Amino acid sequence: MDDYFCNVWGIGALSEAILTDIIPGVHKFGVESISHILFTAHIYLQFLGEVISPYAILMYSIVYSQIVKGKRKKL
Repeated sequence: MDDYFCNVWGIGALSEAILTDIIPGVHKFGVESISHILFTAHIYLQFLGEVISPYAILMYSIVYSQIVKGKRKKL
């Protein structure tokens, strides 16, 4: 489960890297058409990072807290 958290938070880091590092680098080379695609990818990755991270933490805490048992745990 810990690898899942790293992947989820990595999505947010990738989103930020696209915005602050990759898009300005693309502008230096004069490729403007790719920057629009990268900015759209940044928006989607940021959304996924903000939505999936709290859900992953919630599911991890429910499963490993021993509050839910049996068949409900599998659901």
